[in-house]
Formats: sequence, structure tokens, C-alpha cells
Amino acid sequence: MPEDLRKGGRLRLNLGVVKNVAEVRLNGRNLGVVWTEPFSVDITDAVKPTGNKLEVDVINLWPNRLIFDAGLPAEKRLTRTSITMDPNAPLLDSGLLGPVTLSTPHPHEVVQDGPRQVVLKSQRE
Repeated sequence: MPEDLRKGGRLRLNLGVVKNVAEVRLNGRNLGVVWTEPFSVDITDAVKPTGNKLEVDVINLWPNRLIFDAGLPAEKRLTRTSITMDPNAPLLDSGLLGPVTLSTPHPHEVVQDGPRQVVLKSQRE
């Protein structure tokens, strides 16, 4: 971990674009729900030097489900509503669209250290 983070610096997880709401957990610790820009949470107190487990649950709007169901026979639809949707309507952007990044108050270089591990290296060191 970069020296300035060990000395009390803060580390933020930025989710980029989220459609529409996200709940973030790191290493089993609930870091909260984000629903407006910037879609970001402070992860300083939950992050470990290695072996982190990040979980992001994304909740979106239901028009895409309704559009899909509109193209199915009534008995196969998962939704029941009085709203009529056109099965050919364009789908809304949905999910965690990113880019997902880490940020600190000071610049750092993000270094890939293995297939699933990311290391931050301070550019001031």
C-alpha cells in the first residue's frame, strides 16, 4: 500500500456510471448505497493490502423487463402490470457501466500485479 495511505490518506472507489443505484461491500463491510454522481465510496477503513473481496449490487429500473415481457406470450411474462410497453422499444442503459477506478488525494500509478490483483504505487515515491 502506498506510504501516504499508511499515514492516514484516504482511498476512494469510483464506480463511474451506474444505472441506477448501487450498494457496495468490501471484505464483508457494507460501505453504503450510491444513487447520484459521483458514484463513489470511501474504502480506506475496509481495504486490505491484498486479498480484497469487492461486491457491488446494482439495482436498475424495470422498463427493460417490461419491454422484454411485452414480446412474450402472456403466460410466459414475469411481470403483471397495466403499463403497456412496445416490445420494439429501445432498451435503457442498465447496470454498472464504469469505468471503475481507485483514487487518492495524491496521484498514484495503478499497477496490475497478477491476474486479479491491483497495486497502487505513489508517483511521489
